[in-house]
Amino acid sequence: MKSFITLFLSLSSLFSFGQKPDYFEIDRAPHCIKISPFQFSKAFFEMSYEHLFKNDYALQLAPTLMLNESSDEDFVGFQLDLQGRKYLLQFTKEKHNVKLFTNIEMYTGLYVLGMTFDNNFTRSYWDINQNEQVENTFHREVDAIEGGVLLGASFTIAYKVVFDLTIGGGARYSDYINTFEDAPTEYYYRTETGIFDIEYTGIKPRINFQLGILL
Repeated sequence: MKSFITLFLSLSSLFSFGQKPDYFEIDRAPHCIKISPFQFSKAFFEMSYEHLFKNDYALQLAPTLMLNESSDEDFVGFQLDLQGRKYLLQFTKEKHNVKLFTNIEMYTGLYVLGMTFDNNFTRSYWDINQNEQVENTFHREVDAIEGGVLLGASFTIAYKVVFDLTIGGGARYSDYINTFEDAPTEYYYRTETGIFDIEYTGIKPRINFQLGILL
């Protein structure tokens, strides 16, 4: 019990306002604009703005536009992600041996997001009523909310370019309609959702990489 209390007090001190540890000095620009390059592969455009406050806390707002139109699928959606960050450690080129980087910062925090998504898609399946392979167009609508915790590291090169890596996880709830679930087929996968599907409900991990510039 004594060890637990000591650990709790140590963690609490990390999030306390006021004095900072002697080894922590925020000397970078307070504004950062970032994008998530890996999201382009999903036809998502994520852009974020982070504002760093003097007490080592930061807020990041990240809207995401989802847009695609192809021969067998089209979708449009929007997501808004809000993060509250607490920077815990900083390693600078001047004081530490950080090799390529001019600054490395470690942080933790909380996040919450909301998303809406509208999708039309074409699928081919075996119709058990007609006893033949058929192709139809279906519709999917998803509204989701999610919240959780995160840990991350921000790497700065040449005092301007930022590489931001975030991991974490939380709980997600999705309310959705998928007309493919009413298709007359016995394929088991038609009603299953995976942990990375946008209509998933449950506990899920989170990982993201962003590239940005300090202003």
